[in-house]
Amino acid sequence: MDKVLVFTNYDSGYQGLPNIRKKDDWYDSYPDENNSIVICATNQENEATLQAASNLSEEGVYLIYDKIGRSVLEKMLNECEQTKDRLCVLIHSRGRFISINDFNTWENIYTLRGIHEQGRKHLYEPVFDIIADSRNNKLARIVNSIFMPEAVLGFLNECLVPKKKKTLCNTNSYHFLCKGGFEDALASFVKKYESCHKLEEYRGDLEKLRDTLIKGSEK
Repeated sequence: MDKVLVFTNYDSGYQGLPNIRKKDDWYDSYPDENNSIVICATNQENEATLQAASNLSEEGVYLIYDKIGRSVLEKMLNECEQTKDRLCVLIHSRGRFISINDFNTWENIYTLRGIHEQGRKHLYEPVFDIIADSRNNKLARIVNSIFMPEAVLGFLNECLVPKKKKTLCNTNSYHFLCKGGFEDALASFVKKYESCHKLEEYRGDLEKLRDTLIKGSEK
């Protein structure tokens, strides 16, 4: 199952983003120290409502209080790993979990930082634009339009350097894309990559893989 975890707090989320400030029904439901996990459900009009959750057992989009206890979070992440879920995690500079390295223990987690960084856009607004709109398939749209392009770009960048000490199969982007249906294409490319010593030897294979990943991510 796919699950999106958005680390947030009342000030930066509910008060800080104009596209959700008008959601009056979110006021009392937004995650905090007493209600650290909520899942974004939808009503008949495809409008998101926030419902308290005690775990991450359901497929969907979750808002996580960014100061949630580490032991509580790690227990839930371990459970998701055991059930082979694919987790897309969005973190920011506030809270207890501010580094992508906090999630490197788990192969099934692909993490993005949702703050302003040089050369990258602020990711919280597009994520909440999708959550707050009245269209369906919110989970798939967040995964495919926000996390997938970043994972594709990240993996392709890893491939530019031949014979890296860290194999491509050990990267989080590789695992994310495999769970997205690209396992055969990735396995074929990695076999070629590992047999080469220079970029020129596998450039054509990389370009073919790039086209496959980009085309697939646009679905």
